[in-house]
Amino acid sequence: MSHTQHRSPLLKEAFVERLRHEGSTRYHDKHPFHKLMHEGHLTKVQLQQWVLNRYYYQTRIPIKDALIVSKSEDLNFRRKRLWSGSHTRVLPATTTSIPFTSLCMTGI
Repeated sequence: MSHTQHRSPLLKEAFVERLRHEGSTRYHDKHPFHKLMHEGHLTKVQLQQWVLNRYYYQTRIPIKDALIVSKSEDLNFRRKRLWSGSHTRVLPATTTSIPFTSLCMTGI
């Protein structure tokens, strides 16, 4: 299909199934780096870099959410999004016993 042709929208059930398929095959837990991390095969530097990247990523989520809300012309959507608590996300609890201070890179 060329880029000038348009596909018809998927039915709701097909759309949901497509999302589930993508999630089951491409979600972050399937990535080789993620598997190495959970198997304990990363170096200290690799793990430090992951922590730094994860922290930065998490700090961008409220900015992304604010941009989406600010661009919406749907007042009900904006109200729901602003008051849904979605802007109060926190980092997930860690399941490792490595102290955070030992992961932090010096000089940052």
